[in-house]
Amino acid sequence: MSSEIEVVEEVESNNPKEKGGESSSKPVEDESLKNDVYTASAYGDLEKLHRLVECEGCSVSEPDGLGYYALQWAALNNRSAVAQYIIESRNLRISISTVVSMGNLGQSYPPSAGMFTSQAREQLTPVLKFLSQTSTPILVNIYPYFPYASDPVNIHLDYATSKSEAVVVQDGPLGYSNLFDAMFDAFLWAMEKEGVKGLPMVVSETGWPSAGNGEFTTPDIAATYNGNFVKHVDSGKGTPKRPNSGVDGFIFATFNENQKPPGTEQNFGLYNPVDMKPIYKLFSV
Repeated sequence: MSSEIEVVEEVESNNPKEKGGESSSKPVEDESLKNDVYTASAYGDLEKLHRLVECEGCSVSEPDGLGYYALQWAALNNRSAVAQYIIESRNLRISISTVVSMGNLGQSYPPSAGMFTSQAREQLTPVLKFLSQTSTPILVNIYPYFPYASDPVNIHLDYATSKSEAVVVQDGPLGYSNLFDAMFDAFLWAMEKEGVKGLPMVVSETGWPSAGNGEFTTPDIAATYNGNFVKHVDSGKGTPKRPNSGVDGFIFATFNENQKPPGTEQNFGLYNPVDMKPIYKLFSV
């Protein structure tokens, strides 16, 4: 069944009759259109939706003629009660998380000294404890490029790009051969200091700019870092603190972005958006 639904908010009219309490929105002329789960979801009619599902056996698991599901209509129109009903009726597991940056750490070296800033402890810790209750991953942006670029004298390029095989930083019993692992584990240590242990962590963004900051940002360096990150993920190996838990993550970004401020921010992409050619070769296909 198709559902060409458009929810129109009421707008105050200059017509005195309409100001007297009569609705200014146009009625839906097709009665059959109003009597489906999609329209009920879009308009937040929980009573009708409940009747359609529970009494008439209508499904909320099939899309309408436009390809939208009842849950999408509810979400698009901020019908939270309807959305909750659909989720609960279908026993759907929908995870909710948030993305944070390494800027929430007040200290990160050595990794075991990782700790949040006072503001992060106040604002982020309750979120982490909530996520821990359902084992929902926290999403963290990790960019070794930034600490390297700010201190290239003390942070060597091979360590920053995960090219080194030897241990560079010894932190008690844990040895680190690359900066990515050190940053990842520093965040784990910071969470543990707030009483959050074992929370899954996903790298929501990582990458290396191919231009914008001289010799620190070349296509070759970017290819090395991103290539080694892909190998890290593919290996299934974890970090020194979580050796038995593989790393999951995403490379930022698909395309260079010329509308961002000039410099490195424009050059994290793998491809040129104009001609669709790769900035450097990362994948064999």
